[in-house]
Parts: sequence; structure tokens; C-alpha cells
Amino acid sequence: MPTLWRCCDVGEVAGDREAMTGFRSVLREYLDERVRPQVSAAEQARRLPWQIVRQLGELGYLSVGLPGEHGGGLGKVGDFVLIEELARVWGSLAMAVMSSAIIPARLCLESGSTGLWERHGQRAARGEVPAAFALTEMDAGSDAGALVTVAEAAPGGGWRLNGHKAYVTCGADAGFGIVGAKLESPDAREIGLFLVAGNPMPWRVSRRHDMDCHRAVDVVDVALSGVKVDAAARLDSEHKNIWRSLAGERILSTALAVGLAQGALDAGTRYASQRHQFGRPIGSFGEILRMLADSEAEVSAARALGMQAAVDWDAGDHGALGPSRAKLFATEVAVRVTERAQHVHGGYGQMSEFDVGRFARDARMGPVGGGVSEIQARIVARAIGLPVPGRPGGRPGRDRRLPGAGGRKIT
Repeated sequence: MPTLWRCCDVGEVAGDREAMTGFRSVLREYLDERVRPQVSAAEQARRLPWQIVRQLGELGYLSVGLPGEHGGGLGKVGDFVLIEELARVWGSLAMAVMSSAIIPARLCLESGSTGLWERHGQRAARGEVPAAFALTEMDAGSDAGALVTVAEAAPGGGWRLNGHKAYVTCGADAGFGIVGAKLESPDAREIGLFLVAGNPMPWRVSRRHDMDCHRAVDVVDVALSGVKVDAAARLDSEHKNIWRSLAGERILSTALAVGLAQGALDAGTRYASQRHQFGRPIGSFGEILRMLADSEAEVSAARALGMQAAVDWDAGDHGALGPSRAKLFATEVAVRVTERAQHVHGGYGQMSEFDVGRFARDARMGPVGGGVSEIQARIVARAIGLPVPGRPGGRPGRDRRLPGAGGRKIT
């Protein structure tokens, strides 16, 4: 099957990071023609046909953000455009591609292990199998440092993993998974990333979640009991890699939010142009007009913040501020814009045959998943110089004391 996006001049596309017009246009046409007709049935069945992801991989879309020698060359900006356009059509597909293809493939490649990349990372980048990123736990969501899953050195080499992971996207059907675990003890500071694979997978699905958002995506909890992995299965060579991967994920979460908001805005604009009341389109009334105009401005601003974070990332700035600022703004914009579009639809906005309700449901996950808005706000606030206290819960962090209060710590 031909690689559709390669019909664009890669050098020209990569050079125009803000627009990527050719790449976006080819991808949008493909999604509208091949994917959009399948969305409604898959959402009702609560099952994403993995063949859709596999076809995206065959066409080269899942690897656009990887280095050129691995079939990409468009960097984080390319991934941003990909996820935005997927979400504009189908949020569940964007979530699956982000969580089960882009992130695992990138982690395998950045591990520096040729074996892990060739055996596992390439398969994720081609969409051959779902992969899973298992970090969150029931008591370790926004506070990733509170993980209690442990990787203990095994006799004779390698590691044994014990613990439970929550809200693992595509975890039930994963061909491999990447697990975050404390090294040796739950009280340890260092977190490692370990690749777990097998047929069947050596983890056990302990719970399936019935999600209100992203209904076609499989989300489960998994248990690991003495799961043995080789020494070479540790992906991260430095503790900081896990925090960098979380910052990169927030850029993709921004793209997903922008896509959902744009899809809802498109639907609301069409409906407001076609629906007539009192002898004219409802979009000509000031109340509706202002809602949609404000929405367009907010979506454009969110996209600009996200694209700038992606551009900076590709230029080597892997700090937390840009991704957190973009995610904070874009995910909350998506909630407002999708709810406005749903309101524009009136009663039809509550009916399943209209896409706008799905956009609104999916958008509500944005301020929660990948780091809640309150955590993003703390990161931004600290960056602009506000006296933000260190990590909650007494774990290591920057020690700030309240001036003029006898050195009393801020809590």
C-alpha cells in the first residue's frame, strides 16, 4: 500500500512547521473518506477495529514524528498535526494512536536498544499490534512519584515486577507494554521504565472500565505478579527520561484537545448555517454568532500554543513549561467549545446520531488525563515566579518558606 503522506515534499513540509498544509490536507482527505464512515458503529459497539490503526501504520502516518531514517522526519510537529486531525474525526482513534503507537514506539527508539526497537518499537510504529503505556496507579495519578509498583533485581540478572496499574489504554489486547516501576522499593525516588512482552502477556487484566468518554477504546487495570524481564528490557538510561516522556505526552494531549474542539466547531458551524428559525439561519443571530466566533478564536489560540510547544520541542527544549501551558489552556478550551457546539444543536445535541455529543464527552477527559489541570497550573505558576510549594505529600521538592512567618513552610 502506498505511503500517502509521502506525496508531499518532506523537506518542504518540515520546513513550514506552522502550516504543513500538504500533509494535513492529504491526511484529512483520507480520514474523511476512509475512517469517518466507521465511527458511529464502532462507538456503539465500544470497539475500535485495530485494522484502522494498522492501515494508518502501513501508510506511514504513525511514524511521521520519528527520525527520517525510521520513516518520519516531521518531528513533534508532525505528531501534533496527526493527532489533531485524528481527533477532529474520532477522539477514540486519536487516543489509541497516541497511547498505543506513538508513545511506546518513541520510548523504544529512545532507549538506545536496537533489539527493543526492532522487536517491539517498529511493530508499534507500523500499527501491527497495540502497545500499552502503564504508569498510573490507583494512588499515583497526578503524583507519579507515589508509585508502589516495584522492580526488584532478580537472581541471575534481570528484574521482577510486582504491582498494579490503572487505566491502561489498550491493555487487554497489547502485544507489549511499558511499565513504570520504583527501583527495589516503593520508597525509592528513582522510577524505571520496563518493557513487558509475551504471548499471552504476562500481566493479568484485573478490571475493565466502562468509560463515558473515548468509548471505543479499551481501558483496563492490570496486575503484575513476579513478572520477569531481562536486564535489557529497561528502557530508560536516565531517571529524567520518564519526566521528559510525560512532557512530550502533554503536547500530544494538547493536539487531541484541539482536534476535538475543531471537530465540534465545524459541526456547530454547519448546523448553525443549515438550521433555520424565524425565517433565517440561526447562525445569523448574535447570540449564536458570538458563541461560534469566540470558539474559533479560542481554538486558534490553543493550536498556536500547542504548535509552539512542538516547535520548541523539536528545537531541543524539552522543559515542562511549554507543554503544560498548552495542555492547561487547550483542554479547558475544548470543554468550553464542545459544550457550546452541543448547545447550538439544541435537542439534537443530546442525540447519538449527531457527532457533537461525542466530541463533548471526549473533551471532558482532557483536563484530567495526562496530568490534571491543577498540576499544569502549578508548573506554569512556578515558572512565572509564584511561590509554589514543593511536591505535596512530603516527597522531595523545592523547599519554599513563607517570608515573615518565622520560616514556616508553605503547605
